[in-house]
Amino acid sequence: MSKLQELIKKANQVNVYCNGHRSSYRTVEEELQNPSLFEEDFEDMPEEVKQKMIESDIMICLQVYPRSPVGFFTIWHWDIEQAAEIALNPENF
Repeated sequence: MSKLQELIKKANQVNVYCNGHRSSYRTVEEELQNPSLFEEDFEDMPEEVKQKMIESDIMICLQVYPRSPVGFFTIWHWDIEQAAEIALNPENF
């Protein structure tokens, strides 16, 4: 079973957003500097993740509702399986 499938099975709800920056003809770097998709603060995102997102031009967001349809956390990444693995951290559930 893939990590994403495991997360979908475990969580109450999972929303997956991929490359929304492209619908505005923006680069990942532009989106990180001036978010238009989400009211997201990317300042706490690890620099390695930002760099890999910029290099790959891939922006993946997992919005995870762990136990109920109220209250969620988000994981931003360039690799959907790695994002799902991070989301599956027992501290999030």
